[in-house]
Amino acid sequence: ASALQLRFLVLRNFNKRLRDVLPLFDLSRPDSESGLTRTLRTLRGLVLSTTKQAMWDKVLEMSASGTGSSMQSGKDPTVTVDRNRASRLRDSGRVDTNGRRTVFGQLFQQLHHLPPRVLRNKERAFYVVFAGEMADDYGGPYRECTA
Repeated sequence: ASALQLRFLVLRNFNKRLRDVLPLFDLSRPDSESGLTRTLRTLRGLVLSTTKQAMWDKVLEMSASGTGSSMQSGKDPTVTVDRNRASRLRDSGRVDTNGRRTVFGQLFQQLHHLPPRVLRNKERAFYVVFAGEMADDYGGPYRECTA
């Protein structure tokens, strides 16, 4: 095996072992309080993106509060987005200083008052209706307004 192959094997083995112990690290602690955390931070360039992604996916899974199946039962919040309004603002060259006309502003105005747990579904956080458009939200409008 070449030196490059051996380095890759060491790196892969390190990441495989790190994946098992990474949840035990309190990454919110400052380096001065934890030598292990400080060491991990110095080695962060050796942590593969797949290892980081696996940790991130696990945290998101644990924080999800819904099953994603409640869309059919009407329990998820419904937001109405007027894309024509947002388009007219963009075409006028003006700025939405109140955050009420852009798609993001419209979403924020309708969702910011909700408890965060309501928005932690596994699939979608809310149901989208496009004002003046005949679109049913089977995922398309949601994906389009959050893209």
